[in-house]
Parts: sequence; C-alpha cells; structure tokens
Amino acid sequence: MKKFLSTTMGRILIGFIVMTVIVDICIAAVVFVKMNGMNDAATVVLQENSETSVHMRDSTNNETSDESDRTEISQEESIQATTTATSETAQESEETSEPIETTTETEDLSEEELYYQSISTVISVIKADESSDMQTEAEVAELLQSLGFDQYPIIYDYYMGGKFADSQETTNDPDSKRPKYKTYFRSDSGNVYTISVFNGVVMAYPVSFNMESDLKAELVISESKELTIYSSKSDQYYVIIPFESNTLVKVIDKIDAESLNNLTNEEIKDYKN
Repeated sequence: MKKFLSTTMGRILIGFIVMTVIVDICIAAVVFVKMNGMNDAATVVLQENSETSVHMRDSTNNETSDESDRTEISQEESIQATTTATSETAQESEETSEPIETTTETEDLSEEELYYQSISTVISVIKADESSDMQTEAEVAELLQSLGFDQYPIIYDYYMGGKFADSQETTNDPDSKRPKYKTYFRSDSGNVYTISVFNGVVMAYPVSFNMESDLKAELVISESKELTIYSSKSDQYYVIIPFESNTLVKVIDKIDAESLNNLTNEEIKDYKN
C-alpha cells in the first residue's frame, strides 16, 4: 500500500479524494448559507405578515368601534332632538291652547240631588244633625197626641246618621232625637193614613185612597205645597215642591184627627181646591 501511495497513481488518487472532500464541504456550506438565508427571509416575511395582520385587525376593530360610537352618538342626538321637539311642541301647545270650561250648574251635585231636581223644585237641603227643628221622642209624642193621633204607637225607622232602625217604637225619651217619626190613623169613614213627622213638619199619606185612586200619581196631604223629605243615604232633609207627574199634594189648613175625619174621598181627589 505504501509502495502504491508513493507512486504517481497513488498521489493522483489521494489528491482526487482530497479535492472531492473539499468540494463536498464547500457545497454543504453554500447549501447551509442558502438555507439560513431562506429561513431569515421567511422569518422576515412572517413577521411582516404578522404585523400587517395585527394592524388590519386593530384597524377594523377601531373602525367598527368608531362606527358604533358614531351610531350611538347619532341615536343619542336623534333622541335628544326628538325629546326637545316634543317638549317644545308641548310647551307651544300649552301656550297656545285655550282653557276648556267644563263647569255646569249641576257639576257639584250628587246623584241624589240630581234625582230630587228631576222630580221636583228643590227649595232647600238641610243636614239632619245640624237642624234645630228636629224633635225628641217626647216632643213628638206630645205633638201627635195634641193632634189626636194617639191610636197607634209612634215608630221611627232610622237612627241619627241614617242607620236603619228596623221600625223601632219610641219610648218618649226626652233626649233621643230621630230624623223621622210615623204613626197611623183610621178615620171615622174607614180611611187609613200614615202620619209622618219630618223635622217638625206633619204630613198625612192616605193609604187606602191611593190604593183605589185613578189619579196620575200618588197623593200626599200637607199644610203647604212644600214637602219635607228625609234621605237616610245622605242624612239630609230635602224641602221640595214635587212635580205633579211624580207626586200630587192636597193642601189643607191643619193636619189633625178632626180634619181627616171630615175629609171625604171626593175632596181628596179634588186636590187642586
């Protein structure tokens, strides 16, 4: 082997091998450099792409945010403008509109007062608990006895304040007052009357006559065209002149037993005289 390497051919072979190794090393170096260059370039490209991508995302978000903000601002401005316009319109309406007058003569009247106005001419309305003409049980008993109405007990239907008493009989109490009293009377001719006392006023209702009458309305016997009516609902007295379509009034000088005994059905029917 040493002899061969020492020959010319041997030296040529060694030189060739050495050159081949050097060439391979150089090629490997070039490839390595190229590969590094490509990696660096790729890294730069990726970095550039990454930066560009992030910038575009931020830009899109910012633009979207700006558009959203602009939209919200636009909506707020629109709402404010609408509110302002509505407020101005309302103010103008208040300033330019004329007040509507709704006051009428019956505006402050209750249903009950309207009812009495529909059936009569209302002279006055008196609160029962403020009336000085209301009588005690003892006073009414004395009054009715003096008029000859002592055949039957005296009854009251209501307590003060309008509470229903369910037809209680009086006890001639000198302190107790009732808003309405009643008793009954049978005349010598057989006519039956309800005798009522409202706030010191005496009236007679001819029960049997009204049951048989052909008059256009029921009839009441009174000492005046004005009747006093008690309303338990409002605890008030109504002094009225009733319309003839609702109630007829026969006026006589005095309501007592003697007068009713002398009063014939023909005279009652002729209520205008």
